[in-house]
Amino acid sequence: MSYLEEIEPYYERIKLQQSGSGGIRNREMMLEIANIHFKYIHSKDFKTITDIGCRVCVTRMMNQLVGLYNTEIKKQGDKMTFPKQEKPCPTIDVNKLSWGKFKTYCKGKGISVQGKTKKELLKELGL
Repeated sequence: MSYLEEIEPYYERIKLQQSGSGGIRNREMMLEIANIHFKYIHSKDFKTITDIGCRVCVTRMMNQLVGLYNTEIKKQGDKMTFPKQEKPCPTIDVNKLSWGKFKTYCKGKGISVQGKTKKELLKELGL
């Protein structure tokens, strides 16, 4: 089982705990979270799990768990953001463009404008 799979059931509670909204009041749940923390983060530096009676220790643990969670999510390429909404492409009325802007527009579409009239260019644009 990966870190993300183990922490997922507790993640919302951890976020509530971080915000000060009293996310975790159950001692058994806090111990389970501390064991996950020890397994993936804390064990690198210490030989015992986080003291869940120490408020500073618990805060540090929560911050480290959320940090690792965000890092793992980024590694997977699944950012927790809203999907980007495509902006509608503005429609351009080519008849209202000046000659210079019209030529630039045509060049942007890959049409050669050298020596051509506006009518010829409009025809090539399919208008």
